[in-house]
Amino acid sequence: MGDHLLVASPHHHSYPVEKRRWIVLLAFCLLTAENAVMWISFSPIQERVQDYYGVSKNSVNTLSVVFLALYIPSTVLSVAVFHWFGMRSGLMLGATLNSIGSVIRYVSTDTDHHPRFGENGYTVLLIGQLFPAISQPFFVNLPAMLAMEWFPVSERDIAVVIGSMFNIVGIAAGQAVPPIVVNTDSGMPALLFGQMLMCLGTWVFCLLTVKAKPSHAPSKGAEQLRHGKVEHSIHELLSDMWLDAKTCLSDRNYLRLTFAFGTGLGLFNGLSTLIVQFVEPCGYGDNEAGWYGMSLIVAGLVMSGIVGVFLEMTHQYNRTLRVLFLCATLSFVFLAFSLRRNNNTMLIAAFAILGLFMMPLVPVSFECAVECTYPIREDVSTGIMLCVGQITGIVFIYGWGDMLTKQHGCADLKIWYVWVAMAIVAVLLGVVWGYNGPYKRTNADN
Repeated sequence: MGDHLLVASPHHHSYPVEKRRWIVLLAFCLLTAENAVMWISFSPIQERVQDYYGVSKNSVNTLSVVFLALYIPSTVLSVAVFHWFGMRSGLMLGATLNSIGSVIRYVSTDTDHHPRFGENGYTVLLIGQLFPAISQPFFVNLPAMLAMEWFPVSERDIAVVIGSMFNIVGIAAGQAVPPIVVNTDSGMPALLFGQMLMCLGTWVFCLLTVKAKPSHAPSKGAEQLRHGKVEHSIHELLSDMWLDAKTCLSDRNYLRLTFAFGTGLGLFNGLSTLIVQFVEPCGYGDNEAGWYGMSLIVAGLVMSGIVGVFLEMTHQYNRTLRVLFLCATLSFVFLAFSLRRNNNTMLIAAFAILGLFMMPLVPVSFECAVECTYPIREDVSTGIMLCVGQITGIVFIYGWGDMLTKQHGCADLKIWYVWVAMAIVAVLLGVVWGYNGPYKRTNADN
């Protein structure tokens, strides 16, 4: 069948799937990774950004916070674009916004020691950040929707895991590479020029390889959604989104999941943005913080791959969610006891263990949300959860950022940051333990 393969459904009905699905997934992975790089790349070099642009710590934090602040209105935009114009148009718009932002960010630099436009260099940089901030929902809301649209039931879980985790790959690169490229004397123009080339190259790749949608639905659930799709005006679309949101938020299991996931994501966003300020009171700097962030994320990627294979084999979403939250809580305890001076190796291990159990929670939570809210659009059910995560992220970044500036040693840090974070995760564990959402999507496929 040329570019098509036949995959049997649970009742032996064959649905054709396209080999191109893996190219589409690769294009999406590159886009979501570069967007994450642009979000986080200033956090591990905070002091160097302050010196180069002549701004405060809060100004550097704002370069990350704009992504969180613009997430909710940008989510409405992304849902509308995907509904009216399809997945390819949405991905290309997101890629274009990434590229425009990367060019403006590079234009803000001049020499290794001074920005262009003098004191206004930071303003130009911030304007550049707004474009990838607007495009973020075009990527982070999409893994479950892309997997449903392109992949058969037998590959859907692993596709969601891969799509979700490449955002984390981007965060890992954004934590590890900037401290290497931007040293105390130079490197800011080179860093932003490299990111600009990355965005422009990915834009060209997506233009040449991504098509609108597969010729045939790859599963019974996808077929039902495709047949049920109706074109709407802007007013009708917003009304339907509001009705879908109310339906989701009236479900007790979904509320438990959203509260736990959203608060946990806010914690992660706060930790990723403030990681340098987090370890400074214990005598560690930019380079060590980069290693901590990378160890957390690399370990999480490995575990996410294992979890993805496990879910493909068992579809035990609810049980996996509870076990991961339990282990994440215990990992925070280990991190709290490891955070002290002259303990670098143990801290790398502690962050890695935390990543093992925090990172897989992203795709597992997405799968649980889609299962318990089917047939509501995947980008709506996951988008609400991410909205909560972005709002709590802003609270954690500015709240803890202010608290961290007042800490003068490891003892204060443990009281006001690690132990508070651990207490929050323990509360979330109690919330998740009562989650028992139905498997509506799986039942539809069967």
